[in-house]
Formats: sequence, C-alpha cells, structure tokens
Amino acid sequence: MKAKYISTFPLVSLLVSTLIVSQVCRAQVVGQGLDASPKIPQTTPTQETPDLQDDQTDDVKAILDSLTLDQKIMQLMFVRLSGVLAPSSVDSKLLEMLTPGGIILPEIGSASSTIEYVELVRKFEAANPGSIPFFIAGNAFAPTDSEVKNSNRFLNMPSMLSLSASGENEDAKELFHTVADNFHRMGLNTHFGPSLTLASDLNNSLGSLYTFGDDPATTANAAGSLLTAFYTNDILWMPSGFPGGEANRTGNGPAIMLTPGPHFIERDGLPYFIAIKHGVPIIHVANTLAPTIDPDMKPASVSRKVITSLLKGTLDYKGLVISGPMDGPYILTKYEPEAAAVQSIVAGSDMLLWSKTSPQIPKAIALISNAVRNGNIDEALIDNAVLRILTLKSKFGLFDRPLPEVRQALKMQNENEKLGVAQRIEKRAATLLKNDANLLPLKKDLSTPLFITGIVDLQPLKKILAKELKYVNHFEIKTAKHTGRVEDFELRRLERTAKGVRTALCIFDNRIDARSQAQVIAELKKKNLKVIVVLLGYPRDINTYQSADALLLLYGATTSLNATISALSDILLGNAPVTVLSDSKPLTRPTNQTITFDVLDVIQSPTGRLPVSLEPFFPAGHSVSYAPTSIKSVHWDFGDNARSNENRAEHIYTQPGQYTATLTIEVSDGTTASGTFAIDIQ
Repeated sequence: MKAKYISTFPLVSLLVSTLIVSQVCRAQVVGQGLDASPKIPQTTPTQETPDLQDDQTDDVKAILDSLTLDQKIMQLMFVRLSGVLAPSSVDSKLLEMLTPGGIILPEIGSASSTIEYVELVRKFEAANPGSIPFFIAGNAFAPTDSEVKNSNRFLNMPSMLSLSASGENEDAKELFHTVADNFHRMGLNTHFGPSLTLASDLNNSLGSLYTFGDDPATTANAAGSLLTAFYTNDILWMPSGFPGGEANRTGNGPAIMLTPGPHFIERDGLPYFIAIKHGVPIIHVANTLAPTIDPDMKPASVSRKVITSLLKGTLDYKGLVISGPMDGPYILTKYEPEAAAVQSIVAGSDMLLWSKTSPQIPKAIALISNAVRNGNIDEALIDNAVLRILTLKSKFGLFDRPLPEVRQALKMQNENEKLGVAQRIEKRAATLLKNDANLLPLKKDLSTPLFITGIVDLQPLKKILAKELKYVNHFEIKTAKHTGRVEDFELRRLERTAKGVRTALCIFDNRIDARSQAQVIAELKKKNLKVIVVLLGYPRDINTYQSADALLLLYGATTSLNATISALSDILLGNAPVTVLSDSKPLTRPTNQTITFDVLDVIQSPTGRLPVSLEPFFPAGHSVSYAPTSIKSVHWDFGDNARSNENRAEHIYTQPGQYTATLTIEVSDGTTASGTFAIDIQ
C-alpha cells in the first residue's frame, strides 16, 4: 500500500534550494560569534515530513491501550541482529522474549537469502502483542569485508565516494531506484543509512569511502536522489549520522563534529536540513561529540541540546528520531548502556539503536520501566513515542504488507546481472589527477613493454592489457597483504624483474603503508622508467605519490575489485566516458575570422572529479583530461546552418549576431554526450 503522503521532487529544484540555503546561511552568519545558534533559512518544502502527532488514528490508539508498560518500551528498541543468514539463537531468544519496534539485518546478501531471512523474522512479528509489524531494515551501502561476501550480494554496489566522483548522472539514479525496488521485493521496509556526514578535513583522519565527499551541496543532492527512490518504492529511508562529523575520527577516539554553530546549516547540517525539508520520515542520531552544539561534550545520541533543541527545535523536525547505538564503543567508555538509554529517551529520542542482541537490551527496558514507575520519566513521554512509531507504521502500510515472494529472487538476480550499473559508475568516477607527457591512455607503440606491479591480484588486469598491448609483464607484491607494507626484499625482487621495459604501472592499495609503496616508485625511477600510479580506495597520503608521472584514482573498495578492475582496464586503454564542458560565457569574435573548434578543448575524459580536497596538492573538483579512444563520431552544429563531423573543425561566421554552437559526441558504448557554446559575433 503506497503511503498517501509520498511524493517525489525534481532534483534540479533540490539543488537550487540547496544553493539558496547555503547563500542565505552565509549572509545570516556574518557578524555572529562562534557560540551563536544556527539560523534557519526560509524555504518552501516540496514534501512535508509525515505528521506523526495529528494523524494518530483510533486503531493506533487502541493498540497502544492494549500494551503493558514494558511492551510499550519494547517498541522503542531498534536492534541489529547478529545472525548473518538467519536469526541466531541469541536473536531468536530475544525476539521471543520481547518485541522490538525495529530490527536491522546485519548484511544484505543474495536476494534469496534476504527473502528467507525476512520470512523468518516475520514469524516472530505475527506472534507479538497486537501483531505489530517490525521496521525491517538493511543498508545496501554498508561495506563488505571480503570479495566472497561482495560477490554474493543482491547487487554489486560502488562506493559512495565513487558515486560522488562520477557526478550527477542517470546511472546513479538508476542504482538508487534499483536498491529501493529490490528492498521492497525482498520484503524489507526500511533502509538504514547511508550517513550524510561529510568527508573529514582532519589531517590525521583515515578517510572513508563511505561518504559522498566534502561538499555539502553534493551530499544534499545525493540525499534528494535517495529520498525520491525510496519514497517511490514504499521504503522508509533513515539517513544516519546526525549531526555529522562521523568521519572526523582518529585512531580509536570518538568522532567529533567541529563546525561552529552559526555555520552548521551551511556545512554539516545542510544535507540533513534538505532531507528534513523534503519529508524524510526517520533520522538517526549518532554517538558523535558536537562541542559547538553541546559544550557539555555529551554524545549526540544522549544530548538534549542536539536532539530536542537543534533537531526538533531549530530544524523543526517532526519525524522519528532513532539514537545510538547505546552499546557503541564510545558510549561504553562513558556510561552503562542501560543508563545511556534512559538519558537518550529523556533527551528526546523516540527509539534506541543497539549494535547487537545482548542482555543489555532487557536491562535497559527494565531500567526505563523503573524510571517511569518511580516518576523520573513521565509515562506520557513513552506513550507519545510509541504512538508516533505506530502511526508511521500505519501510514506506511506496514500492518498489511504481504510476505515477499521467493520467486522474485531469481528474477532480481537476472535483472541485476544485466544491469552493469556499478561498473558504469566506477568507470565514470575514475579521476585522472596528473598525466605528464600524456602517458595515458596506454598505446602499443609508445607504452610497451609494460611492467605491472602492485599489491592486489594483477592477473585479471594483465590478461586484459596484454590482449591489447601484447608486451606486458607483471610482479605481484604478495607479502604486503599480510604485513601492511612493501618489504625491502620485495623491492630487490622488483628491481630484478623490471628489466627491459619502458613503462611501469603500479596498482597501489590505500590500506598499505604509503611510504613503502612510494619506495616502489623510487626503484622504478632509478631505471629511468615512466611510472603510472593507480591508487585504489580513499586517496589519503597523496603527497607520497607525487613523483609518479601519472596519477589515477579509483574509489572502489579493494575487497571488491571486479567492477573496479574492469573499469580500470578501460580507462587505461582510453575507452573512457566523455563529458562535454559547456560554457555559458560567450566567445566574442569579429565577423569573417576563422574560429577553431577542437573537441579535446571542450571535453572531460575520464569524467571523474576529485570528491574530497587533497590540499595543498589537489583541490576538490580537480581532474585532468586525456585524448580518449572511445569517441566514435563527432557532430558540430555552428548555429548558422553550417555543420562539421571533424574532431578539429574551423568555421567562419560571416554575419554579426548571437549564435549557439552545439557539439554532440557518440561514444563507443552507445552513449552520447552533448553541450552548447554561446558565440557572439560582432
């Protein structure tokens, strides 16, 4: 049943409103001190968050009246189960003993295993008081820790940083809608995450592939695309990580949001603000410290200043708030989990997140129950939270959703195998930071003999490149996977192997010590080789690789290389996507002057742009272009009835006036790219 309040909104509108918000915020913070509260710009929402207070029905109230106090408190629990393929014995015992309001599947594997998992969970649902349905959640964007697990997933997923680097494109929208559609068909009703936190700008941060980069507007636009996809497919979306700052973590310390209060909305808060204004029904509050919002240094998940004052007050958020995990590592250093649960409820949370099934959950229920009976918590607070939970479940049709159909699994698998969207996104995301002497793309007559070395399995890449270039040798630095660095004896073996070659291609892994990988470059440079470095994963320590002649980034996780290696081989050989860089600023020329129109001057290929700042070396948005081999045909329309199919065309405008030149490029994969250019002839 499709919820009545659901609607979609145009992403162009979202981006425009995002920019307006940012501009208004900048204007409003002028002259304010660091301790000033964030000011909220006035915007017109395209979709209201569901009203969980005024839309409460008699049926929902009747369910509440039928519950005991402990049963009500159980509805406030949102538990991540521990069993991967099915509820574990501990999970089953917990679900039999109490009825949480929501559960999270620890991993989303194949379609068939997910459907079977949901069916097992729904059996517990049917046995609980009032047959109250669970929020059944998963996270398609969560990383996997092995290639085997990734290959068994219902859909091959690119990293979030790849999505950001690839820019706004139809492939990203198709991916989001496929995830949402598959979630619905697998029987899930809620998507937990991804986090809308920005990439860290701390120098000693490890960095993460699981942000949309460091630009607030880009992350807000991704939030809009996700919200549209999930709403369209009747999936509740719960963006995680409020108030931001989750990526600002060093070592084992807590994450910390450092943006000054008056700048919060234009930075960390912007993606959440846009999601709120466009109707997101649930928001997760993390255990992040936010000293500029709460000087008492309470984790956001137990902070009244973050949850009630900022989120519900300043941002006027009326949906469900889920906080935690109450048993998270940093919480455990400060509180007993059950005590943190009480504080979170008092701070304004509707539901409490738990990272695993454990005895701490019934302890928390008992402690909250005692606090109500002792008068330390008003029972009306519990009742109101449960009514809001039940109302959202009712409005979203969870009470009458049918069980998923097992026959959908094979159908989804076949559809997703044909889709190939992850590979296309990885390919669009590839970012060329440096390309001295036009080393890329690789060419048989200029690049060979080619020597490939690196940390990952090189055989698949060597096989593809050897087919095109013929003279390719390789040396895999195997011990680095176990030691975390390139050992000296491996460098000596490398020196003996890399003989009689012209170009060296190094495939580096961001998880391996950067300085030892830089020694590989140094050894190859001693042999007067041209060195191309491909860095996989998050591009930290980029300064270490500056001596390379060419530097290419791919943001795929090194534990799931299938789509990445396929995309990489295409980019190395020039079979890259193409974007036409339109320019609204007119080119002014006199009549009867020859104007040269060169395709290579107005295209971007590869198309990826750096989604995070790597200052002082490369700013966010940086990329360089090469001459791709993927261009199949070119068509220039000069706007005066003259045309050309040449890559480099010359044209003379004989009459003064305003003209629009249009370039259309057909790429070898069947896609087209086009752009327009204003011409002012005087």
